[in-house]
Amino acid sequence: MAVEPEESAVLSGGAPGDHGISGIGDGFVPAIASDGRGGVHPAIDEVERVSTAEATAAAHELASRHGFCVGISSGANLVAARRLAGRGLSVATLFADGFVRYGSRGLAPCDPGRCPYERLYGCGARSDGEKIRAANGTGRVRA
Repeated sequence: MAVEPEESAVLSGGAPGDHGISGIGDGFVPAIASDGRGGVHPAIDEVERVSTAEATAAAHELASRHGFCVGISSGANLVAARRLAGRGLSVATLFADGFVRYGSRGLAPCDPGRCPYERLYGCGARSDGEKIRAANGTGRVRA
């Protein structure tokens, strides 16, 4: 299964468009997802479309409810995973990006001590306003 922005649903045959889910939906089928003949790789049996608004809301929820300070594409993964789980399927997903690049979209670090990767990777905010240090990590959350 693949996840793509609803606003730029190229994998599922739509037109490229502007969206706010950085890292996915760049207006073309990337080589890793391509069958080499202009279509989608046969290992991708389904493409889930997620809107920027849904993905952003899910990223906020992951931070506030679960302590995972992830980016918007991770929010898109959670939305898609929940949809699949709602159909009775077992689901595993990765949160492969961090919140650091999304400050202009309202994402911020979790409260100090909440991020499970804070001690391992140095993610989190400093109360003295110094630069935020972060590293990408993965996390697991029940859908």
